[in-house]
Amino acid sequence: MYLASAVFAAVAALAQFAVTPAAALEKLDAPTIACSSSLDDDTITLGVTAGASGAPGGFSIQWQQAAPDAARVVSCPAWPLSTDVCKASFSGQAAGSAYNLAAFASVDVTIGALNSGEPGVSFVDSAAGVLCGADTGLNPGTAYCFRAFAQAAKTATGNRKRSDFTADRPCSTR
Repeated sequence: MYLASAVFAAVAALAQFAVTPAAALEKLDAPTIACSSSLDDDTITLGVTAGASGAPGGFSIQWQQAAPDAARVVSCPAWPLSTDVCKASFSGQAAGSAYNLAAFASVDVTIGALNSGEPGVSFVDSAAGVLCGADTGLNPGTAYCFRAFAQAAKTATGNRKRSDFTADRPCSTR
């Protein structure tokens, strides 16, 4: 009986040091994206607006050429693996970055005229053998599909997971 009591006491003492599972990280709210008028034939300006949680880590944009049908209705094709799409990252954590967005804050980015020298901006020049034109210009008179997500971030209230993707947004160059 004494042994059982001692074991029970030891287990009870150890229980106070038991590790409880960490709370699941909350996702950031997805931003929204809108097509703005472009100044050139080979660029598309997107307005990116953070969701209610903001985008403290910045955001990423992916794009691919769209496929207009015979009636010239633009539809977005299925997205391939993320390594096979054109993409740009706008970090909100980089020193001097303008991409740490508060709740519902907006910023414009011009795909086709991105500058990798700007704090927080990085992009790929080609994906799956296709030139992306992130900084050298998109194809004139071409429809593209865009989507975005808020990047994961460390915040004052804890870490947050990246958001889901936005809805697909078709936009065209002139």
